Amino acid sequence: MAPQTVDVACVSEIPSSRPRLIPQATAHATVWPLESEVTAVTSRSPCETQNDGFVGSVLFGDGAAAIVVGGDPSPSIERPLYELQWAGEMVLPENDGAIDGAACWTRNDLFWAVHPIGPAIVYQVEGKLEIEKPSFQPSPEILSDYGNMYSASVLFVSNRVRSWWSLEQNKSTLGEGTGNECKFLIGFGPGLLV
Repeated sequence: MAPQTVDVACVSEIPSSRPRLIPQATAHATVWPLESEVTAVTSRSPCETQNDGFVGSVLFGDGAAAIVVGGDPSPSIERPLYELQWAGEMVLPENDGAIDGAACWTRNDLFWAVHPIGPAIVYQVEGKLEIEKPSFQPSPEILSDYGNMYSASVLFVSNRVRSWWSLEQNKSTLGEGTGNECKFLIGFGPGLLV
């Protein structure tokens, strides 16, 4: 099979994109989506009449991340860190409160992996959804540490979630569970992916 390119800006790493379809169609297939974003080459000095280039240089960062997606892991040789229970796309009309109670959990029972597009949007999501700090903290931390790395950001946030919970639960390795088993990913790109 020839390599495929799937790029929808900041949301290309969300599991509802095409890479998840290949293992679903072929039981033993493995896909390795790799995201690499280099924005430093677009940096330029600020000028008095136009500062948008400077703002972009401050907000966006370079980053790369990869994840292995497989349809049928072998427990004797593989140790999956995440299990994708469900992925899909839908529009929820009149969706106020659609998240709460859907699976006997509330908003703050979830671990939120929000694409760190920028401080204003990240904190608007947190405020509007009334999410408590501990379950939301990795997104603003990644934004502060690395900036918005477009598609790689979602994997950086997911890794921070995993690391944070493993350390909080005194696990011996970073791959030994993530505490809360429910995660909710939100990505911003051409529209909004949740």
